[in-house]
Amino acid sequence: MDNSVLFDIINQLIRVSLPENKIYRKEHIEMLAPICQVSDGESAPYEPDGTFLVGKVTPKGKKFIFEDMIFPINSIELHQTTLNYTNIHKSLVTKIKKQILKFSTY
Repeated sequence: MDNSVLFDIINQLIRVSLPENKIYRKEHIEMLAPICQVSDGESAPYEPDGTFLVGKVTPKGKKFIFEDMIFPINSIELHQTTLNYTNIHKSLVTKIKKQILKFSTY
């Protein structure tokens, strides 16, 4: 998995899609919060292939928004990889943490 795939995932995780929530949360790497839940199995029929749902911890000091509870992430590469793991949550979090460490050392 190359850096562009993980960069795209991080951008999806910090995205605020509902306009009314943009007053509570800016789209910035500072808002990247731990993932607390990851859906498993195939993508839902109404979602594009490679989509899975994540739950995120509300960033400290910020107001809870719906996207903290459930948020779709689309990455065919990551979805195919994580389907092969028995512990999807651990795999996803580990990969993202490693990539964040790589980005922070530049």
